[in-house]
Amino acid sequence: MFDIVVLERRDTVELREAKDDFRRWFVVRDDHYHVRICPDREKEAIFVDVRPGRRQRFCEFNAGSGFLPGEVTVTETGVLTAMSRKATAAGIEIHDGWTAKLPPSAVSLVSKAIALGEAALLPEIQQPAAFQEMDYHGEPFTDAVTWRARPLSSIGLSARPFNTLSAQGVHTLYDLLLLSEIDLLRIKGLGKKGCWEIRQTLRSMGLDLGDARVYASG
Repeated sequence: MFDIVVLERRDTVELREAKDDFRRWFVVRDDHYHVRICPDREKEAIFVDVRPGRRQRFCEFNAGSGFLPGEVTVTETGVLTAMSRKATAAGIEIHDGWTAKLPPSAVSLVSKAIALGEAALLPEIQQPAAFQEMDYHGEPFTDAVTWRARPLSSIGLSARPFNTLSAQGVHTLYDLLLLSEIDLLRIKGLGKKGCWEIRQTLRSMGLDLGDARVYASG
């Protein structure tokens, strides 16, 4: 048995949350299709499938491979994409996954379901009290001097990415902002989950990877 709650309804499209004693998942549905987003914290992945509704006769598409946060997206035109990314030692990024076309009416609620699935998969990144006391009041740091003066330990990363970056000589916010996503994926032991946490942390500060390079070239 599991509980179902309708979180939002737009015309004939519904966003539902379902849960039992062991897991929770999110479903966007109407009479023609079901899109299910299943976060699995044990496997640290999101599982996605698209199923036919009662008025639609097409084969069920079930994506058995899990995807990390950021690898499941939907466009404004309704293209649902689940695409894993891997970087080789040569710096080549390999994409592996699938796409499905959904009606535009589903876009908004599918986007919300993806966000809810990602939030359920990983705990919210918390900034330490010391950093909160030096809050930037919603304005991004755009001063390289400030970036160089801020230690990596002040931005709120969890232990694994912090220790891995420190071992690679990344000790300040400026050091981190010099790196690209490919640079991070090349760091052994960091993984895509660690990369995702780093990017989310920077974005919460109004920053992103490579900002120091842009600043220097500007």
